[in-house]
Amino acid sequence: MDILHYTIPTIPFIVILLFIYIIHHYSNKKLSNNLPPSPPSLPFIGHLHLLKSPRNLSIHSLSQLYGPVVALRLGSRNAIILSSPAAVEEALIKNDTIFSNHPVIKAGHILGYNNTTMFFSPYNPHWRNLRRLTSLQLLSTSRINLLTSIRTEEFLSLIRRMVKDSSSGKIDIQARFFEMTYNLMSKMVVGKRYYGECLDVEVEVANQFRDIMKEEIQLMFSFNPRDFFPALGWLDLLGVERKMERLLPRVDRFLTDIVEEARRKRRNDPANGNEEAEKETKEEEKSLVDVMLSMQDTDPETFTDEVIKGHIKVSILYLKTLRNFSTLPENTTKY
Repeated sequence: MDILHYTIPTIPFIVILLFIYIIHHYSNKKLSNNLPPSPPSLPFIGHLHLLKSPRNLSIHSLSQLYGPVVALRLGSRNAIILSSPAAVEEALIKNDTIFSNHPVIKAGHILGYNNTTMFFSPYNPHWRNLRRLTSLQLLSTSRINLLTSIRTEEFLSLIRRMVKDSSSGKIDIQARFFEMTYNLMSKMVVGKRYYGECLDVEVEVANQFRDIMKEEIQLMFSFNPRDFFPALGWLDLLGVERKMERLLPRVDRFLTDIVEEARRKRRNDPANGNEEAEKETKEEEKSLVDVMLSMQDTDPETFTDEVIKGHIKVSILYLKTLRNFSTLPENTTKY
C-alpha cells in the first residue's frame, strides 16, 4: 500500500511527459528530411549528452564525424553547428537576417537587463543599433587607428611584465596576452585598466571587477534546464537562476558607479555643451561610455542607463568569453 501511495500520483505526470515526447518526436521526424546530418539522439534530452566539457572540443569532434554542418536537438530546441568558413559565410553573410535571431533564455532576462544587451536581445532595430555602435566605436578601422597610443602603451606593459616574469624562469604567455587584451578592451570601453600592474583603480575595485566578471561568465555558461525544457523551467532544478538573482545587484552597483563617474566627468568638463570645444576634444580620449552618454543626451528613450550598463558589460565580457573557448584540439600545435 505504501508503494501505491507514492506511485499513483506520479502516473499522470509520466503520461503527460510521454505524450509530449511522442508529439515532439513525430514533429521532428517530419522535419528531419530537411535537416543536415545529425548523430543519434536520446529521448527528451536529444543530443545534450554529447556536449561534454570543454564544449568546443565536443563540437569539434562532432564536426569531424558528421561534416561542417551538423544538426542537433538540445532538449526542445534545435541547433546547427557550423564549422567551416563556407558554411559560416552562407549563414551569417548571405542569410544573416534568418540566422541572426536566437531563442530567449532566462540569463538574458536577469543578467541581460531584460534582454536589452547585444548578447541576448532578439534581432530587431534595438539589436541593430547596438551592433552598429559596436562596429563604429570599438571595431572600425578608424577607431582602432585612433587608439594606437593605447595599444602601444599596453604592448610595452606586456613586454615589461614578461621581462619581470623571466627572472623567475617561467612566462605564462597566454595569460599575459589575454591580460593585455582585457586591458585594451576595458580602456576602450570605460577608459581604465583592471588587470596586471599599474592599475587605474584601487586594487580592491580591480579584484571586485574581476570576481564579478568571472562569476557572471560561469553563470552565463552554466546549464539551466529552463533554456532547453521551458515547461520545467519554473522548478529551477540546479539553482542557477537563484545565483543570477543574487549576483545581479553586485553587477548593477558596479556598472552604475562606472556610468555615474563618467557622467560626473562630462558634467564638470568645460567643453560639455560647447559644440566647438567638443569637436576639439581628442577622439582617442573618449571611451565607449562617453559616446553612449552623449547619445543618451539626444535619444534618452533608446539609450537608457540600463542599455548603457548592459553594453559596457557585453563589450568587456566578449573577449573574456573567448578565453573560455581558447582550449585547442589535442592535435593543434601550441607555442
